[in-house]
Amino acid sequence: MKAHNPFPVLPRAVFLLVALAHPLLAELKWDPMRIEIKPRPSDTVAEGKFGFVNAGKEAVTIEAVKSSCGCTVPTSEKMTHDPGERGEVVARFNIGERKARNPHRSE
Repeated sequence: MKAHNPFPVLPRAVFLLVALAHPLLAELKWDPMRIEIKPRPSDTVAEGKFGFVNAGKEAVTIEAVKSSCGCTVPTSEKMTHDPGERGEVVARFNIGERKARNPHRSE
């Protein structure tokens, strides 16, 4: 019998609020935006990583990464990325005692 996974895709999508110094020249190319995380029943935290590269000709500054709830905390170590530079947003979901799917998303 296959165990039920209450968090088949966490988060379903991550959206960033990105402030661009030159919006017509800046461009982020994202690695796959949908990931599947399979926490063990004993886990209290699940973490997803979303990579990207600045494919534009100008630096890109991320002003904020936000979540739609307090149980998911998205972070980015570096907020400004030069052309060709890779970056990553980490979404950390605090499972706690939850036993159902997580309907929330990060922005």
